[in-house]
Amino acid sequence: ESYKKIQKQGFRLEGAKDIVTAIQAEHLALTSIAYLKAIVELLEQGSGSRGSHLVLAGDGVEIHSDIINKTTGKPLKFKPENQALRNSILRIRYDPQATELFTCENIPVRQTPADSKAFEPAWRDFRQGKIYKS
Repeated sequence: ESYKKIQKQGFRLEGAKDIVTAIQAEHLALTSIAYLKAIVELLEQGSGSRGSHLVLAGDGVEIHSDIINKTTGKPLKFKPENQALRNSILRIRYDPQATELFTCENIPVRQTPADSKAFEPAWRDFRQGKIYKS
């Protein structure tokens, strides 16, 4: 809503100093759409709880006996992680033609390199372009 309103009405600036704030506000509104789109997509894929997010589920696993739902008086429960989603990354892309301005797709996780160099030699290899050679 905020982003659409910004696109339709723009901003009313009182001076040149407000331009930076206006641009930041527009970018924040657009970023919020992307973030919410990604959350909805993950939930629709059955993401469950993992790391930075907890998905509540009435038939899930009890969080802790002391964490009570004030409405029901019963402990809150969460949906366990959908481990199948560990094999993919949700890529979100800006698409001004899309209804929600963003599209999502799952892409495979890349394998991590077998070598484990300390930062200094790895940084040197990166700067010399060696990191891109197979």
